[in-house]
Amino acid sequence: MVAVIPSEEQVIEWITSLSNWGRWGEEDQAGCLNLITPAKRKQTTALIHDGTTVSCARPITTEITPDVIYQMQRYIVDSGEGRDTELGTDTSHDVRPSHYANIATPLHTVSLVGLGLWLIDNANLEQLAAACQQRQRYTFMLCMGPLRLRRVTGSPVNPIALF
Repeated sequence: MVAVIPSEEQVIEWITSLSNWGRWGEEDQAGCLNLITPAKRKQTTALIHDGTTVSCARPITTEITPDVIYQMQRYIVDSGEGRDTELGTDTSHDVRPSHYANIATPLHTVSLVGLGLWLIDNANLEQLAAACQQRQRYTFMLCMGPLRLRRVTGSPVNPIALF
C-alpha cells in the first residue's frame, strides 16, 4: 500500500471538519478526555489481572549543566534520541521537515487544536512491549496524571500500564 500525503489544504480542513470544539461546552478544557467516563474507568479495571505495573516514562535527570539547562533536553542529548530534533515543549511525532509551507507540525495541530486529543510524546515502550509479550496479551489499564501547571500546553507524565 502506498501512503498518500494529504495536501496542506486538506490538513487545514481537517482542523475544522474534525473539530471537537464546543462538543463538551464552551468552557471545556479536557477535550477527548471527556470520553473517559467513570463507567469507562470502572470497565478498564477488569483489565487488571496480576497487579503488575510498567512505567512508560523516560528517566529525567535533575543535573543541570552549562550547555543544557532544561532537564528533558539534558536527557535527550545524553541518550542521543534528540540530536536531530528541534526541542520546544516536547519531542514531536511529526515528520521533520514538514511537507507543508504553513503547518510545521500537522499531526500535533490537527490532534491538539482540532480534536482536543491529548498526546504522549517520547514514551518508553520497550518494557511495556516485553510485559505484553510475556503475558501474550496487549490490553491493559493505562493511568497517568499530568502535573497541575497553569498557562502551559503540556506536562511531564508517568504513564503506567497495569496488568
